[in-house]
Amino acid sequence: MRMIEDSYCSCVGPNIRHLGPPILQFVPRPAIRRTKSLKLRSLQLTRYTSMKKLHASALAALLLITTTAFAQSPKETADARVAAERWMKLMDTEEYSAAWNTGAASMRKDMPKLAWNLLANTVHLPLGAAKSRTFKSSDAIAATAQKPASITLTYVGEYEKSHNVLEKVTTVQEADGQWRVSGFSFSADAEKSAK
Repeated sequence: MRMIEDSYCSCVGPNIRHLGPPILQFVPRPAIRRTKSLKLRSLQLTRYTSMKKLHASALAALLLITTTAFAQSPKETADARVAAERWMKLMDTEEYSAAWNTGAASMRKDMPKLAWNLLANTVHLPLGAAKSRTFKSSDAIAATAQKPASITLTYVGEYEKSHNVLEKVTTVQEADGQWRVSGFSFSADAEKSAK
């Protein structure tokens, strides 16, 4: 280890400077031996920087894994399920405008109401009338600076013209604390989708 003493002006970034009292910091010395061979020194330096990049990548991956999933509380899951099932009931009764109105702000922003009504009619009507729906699972994703917390709920639906429909409803917790539907997808055969 070597000790570096920084004077009153040290570069932190390309345009940022730290002005203040001297900063003492310990910096690990790279394991580069003094040698006359420039090629060997270059190889040693490349290995050193590669290891630093590997450690930084491993740390970033660990942080990503630990922050994406969060432990959902039973109350959050229950609130998300209530919102999702209320919304799906509107879809089942062909009240597509009401479903759009009660959806999340991000959903309403991404798709105008007219386009939503056309899409819902085209996609949902061929299934026929809804007979039953069974809850299967829920997956939670923690909030980030760009996105709110979300819970994706998986159901298997039974329709008049299609059986074993795998339905995924994504709900988000918006700024007012309410859970609202932000996404919906389904595949016509739940058994094939599960494999």
